[in-house]
Amino acid sequence: MFISKLHNLVEAYDPYGNHRVNGMKAAYVLLVLFAINFIFSIPNPYFYYFYIPITAMAAEVVGETIKKKNLLLFYCILWSAISAFLFDIVSVTPFFPIFAFFYSFLLYLIAIGSRMHTIVIAPIALSLGAYSLLYQQINTSFYVILNNCMNTLIAMAIVFAALAFFPRSYYYRLWLRALLLLVTQIIDHLSLMVANQRIIFDPVHGHTTHLVRYATMLPRTFPLRSIWKINLLMNQLHLTVCVTEANMIMMESETINLFIEKLHVFKHAVEQERPCELATTPWVILNKLVHSWNYLCLKL
Repeated sequence: MFISKLHNLVEAYDPYGNHRVNGMKAAYVLLVLFAINFIFSIPNPYFYYFYIPITAMAAEVVGETIKKKNLLLFYCILWSAISAFLFDIVSVTPFFPIFAFFYSFLLYLIAIGSRMHTIVIAPIALSLGAYSLLYQQINTSFYVILNNCMNTLIAMAIVFAALAFFPRSYYYRLWLRALLLLVTQIIDHLSLMVANQRIIFDPVHGHTTHLVRYATMLPRTFPLRSIWKINLLMNQLHLTVCVTEANMIMMESETINLFIEKLHVFKHAVEQERPCELATTPWVILNKLVHSWNYLCLKL
């Protein structure tokens, strides 16, 4: 009973599995950092070697592509290391509050002026810089502070080396989940139309947006042309259902029910990750969708 409630809660909070992949990625990176530290015994590892890079990984979550994720992570670790270094150096001076104010203002100004989602970097870098003040007992000299900063940069290199080997195929699972949710939504919309009820359609935060997002993160070894074709067909099908409902020119209820039945067959094939056994249907878009899905299954 408890496991079932927990599963439903997780599915409601993380319907695509994106947060679970991010958590797995952070755990994987942490294990790599632990292994390197076990071999080389890096001095003062907790905050500067472990805490700053792992906390900075929160910034890469908002990236919509692998390139943007890596850039956000790079700048977040870099600015966090710079913030910790400057805060540790200037904290012993009487004008530290003035410096902290203008430095925070400058960092937010740079983040706001950027076209990327760098606004998330500023609070993370500043909070880590402030947190570094708790470790003044180990920052006894300029060279120790510089060495701790270098430890963070070394950890950044290790993080990116580890991420280079992280299986990007996990994003295929997210894409599949978004595809299933979109098919389910289309079936629900068609069922509402049969019952003469209104469809609630959100084109901005819908499943089609996540289909595109996860497709851009897949490795080049995947049959990307088939995946993008499925994305386009699903988007076309979704828009057709919504626009047709709005104009009240949909087919008869019997035809809609038949289409829903065919979509259930396709959905079951996606759930099982096997070719769809649907024969040729009267709907060209569904035939193309089945053909692209079957081709994708053959290539994977």
